[in-house]
Amino acid sequence: MSCLSGVVALLGYDSDRSNDLVRKMCQALKHRGPDDSGWFVDSRVALGNVASFRGSEIGHQPLCNKKRDLWITFDGAIYNSGELRKQFGEETFPSVSDPELVLHAYEKNDLDCLKWLDGIFAFCIWDLSRGRLISARDRFGVKTLYYHSSRGKCIFASEIKAIFVDSTIARTPNHDLLCKYLMATGDHFRSGDTFFAQIEEVLPGHYTVFDFGKNKLQVHEYWHLPASSVPKKGNGDYPLLLLDKLRNAVKKMLPKGVRFATCMSGGLDSQAIAPLIDGLTGTHDTSKHTLVSAVCARASRRDNEEPYIREYERFRGTGTKYVFLPNSPGWKEIKDFVYGLEEPTLHMNVYLLLHLAQELKNEGVKVAFLGTAMDAFLWGMNFERDAYLKSLWKERDFGTLLIELIGMVVHQIIYGHPFWMLVGTAKQFIMPSRAVFDSSKFLNERYIAQNYVRAEESLVDRTIGGIVLQTDPMGKVFSAFSVEPRYPALDTEFALFMNSLPANQRIRRGVTKFILRKAIKGLIPEAVRKSPKKFGTSIPIVEWLTDLRPEIVEMLSSRKFKERKIFNQEEILKTFDLLCSGKLHPTKVVTFCLFLWMVVGLELWFQIYIDPSTWTMQDGI
Repeated sequence: MSCLSGVVALLGYDSDRSNDLVRKMCQALKHRGPDDSGWFVDSRVALGNVASFRGSEIGHQPLCNKKRDLWITFDGAIYNSGELRKQFGEETFPSVSDPELVLHAYEKNDLDCLKWLDGIFAFCIWDLSRGRLISARDRFGVKTLYYHSSRGKCIFASEIKAIFVDSTIARTPNHDLLCKYLMATGDHFRSGDTFFAQIEEVLPGHYTVFDFGKNKLQVHEYWHLPASSVPKKGNGDYPLLLLDKLRNAVKKMLPKGVRFATCMSGGLDSQAIAPLIDGLTGTHDTSKHTLVSAVCARASRRDNEEPYIREYERFRGTGTKYVFLPNSPGWKEIKDFVYGLEEPTLHMNVYLLLHLAQELKNEGVKVAFLGTAMDAFLWGMNFERDAYLKSLWKERDFGTLLIELIGMVVHQIIYGHPFWMLVGTAKQFIMPSRAVFDSSKFLNERYIAQNYVRAEESLVDRTIGGIVLQTDPMGKVFSAFSVEPRYPALDTEFALFMNSLPANQRIRRGVTKFILRKAIKGLIPEAVRKSPKKFGTSIPIVEWLTDLRPEIVEMLSSRKFKERKIFNQEEILKTFDLLCSGKLHPTKVVTFCLFLWMVVGLELWFQIYIDPSTWTMQDGI
């Protein structure tokens, strides 16, 4: 079995300094692994690990091979461990842990071993005989791994805050990335940059090698999502194939020996996963499976997910454990939330998962299934849908374009979307925007001009970027409570299948995720299967931000905020006043609140991570 862990590695420090740092870094990650911790230190390298489950089948980390010339610190789960055991002749030893298998794979296949690993992982291997440190991250970057490299020193960790245990590393903002964040372009998610100028991430599908002989860190790619052209039409058994591959993805991710849960929403994706787990747990050796959902009593009628979850309960004859969000979050709670995320996030929705993760920890749950990432492949979001419509226009396929537009409008009207939302959809198609929301009047034009460089990105980069945009903050929220999130949509075989689907299997007559809706007919309620609703703003962000008006106004009116010279302070405060007094036009309320959260989150990030003269480690979220 596997468990959530925290990875630490450093090199280029003297032994005494390494011994001190590795222990303190593990302490900084104790929320990821409160049950076990360990470290290995020699004259050149130090490795550390924390784990959220203690057991002989896990193995105390860092661990080594028989020759003691290879050491590994590992976080994740290898889904094809059975196949690897057969390959290594160890099928009679089921207690061999995942990090041991990875170490054996490296012994036999060197760096080519990465091509054979199926799972989610981030690890560092110290190859003593070759004098090199290897670090690697899984194909879709479900597991995070960050590093700082300077003057012959390297330091790696599962979370950024652990790297700042070394107080000599500067905490300076990456202004280029801040601009891209504020412009909501999302084009930084394949660059390797973070919001800290001195910290980088190991990209999804990449590995690094630090060779002591060359005194140099090199970054390499071992896998990427193929960039294939999307055929317009295709018919056949696509829905049956999709359901079969999704079921296989869920099956390989089912944990053994620990409690796990499915995080339910009112949407299609999570409700597609839950019945498959129910079917598999009848014969699969698993622990108790729990359905859990976070809801808010103040959510608007349109955004309220609870009726759709109740409908699933009635249809399947099952129950769900509900976690009710507070009517309004406290200011300290928001600050702790920003601290735990480590980097600003575009959306406040992740806050919902914080309460969910906390409840899962209280219930002893170690693994949580989520339906995240299907939208990116099956064109469930506006960006993918609009890109498809624009491609039809460019290709002069006006017949298909008209059918899709009519279907989209009819579908939205049937399900009660307001007229202004339909206008907004048409506007996004006819007048493409550089951003989700025109934030230019709220920003300092000089700051943007000096720091913003628009990067070119392919559709594949946009897909991976959209996935990382969701999974990175989710992973940090769950990790803060020792829970490992798993995403069946990011199983390699399943993702490659979805990525190759014809356009008419993804969207047809304006209905997004067409193939998934067809594949799961009979498994979930028709009210959910046919609904086009998305619950991206199911938290009452408008009400919450207005409730926090005193704290927000005080912060945004401060001299420090003005001196950053990033925002148009006066315009933001004026518009916020219009919002709180009910005078802001209804078409601008939600979009302004989404932008306002970006501003609030960024300013709190500055106050927590950048402004203090000395770094203070907190206890997590």
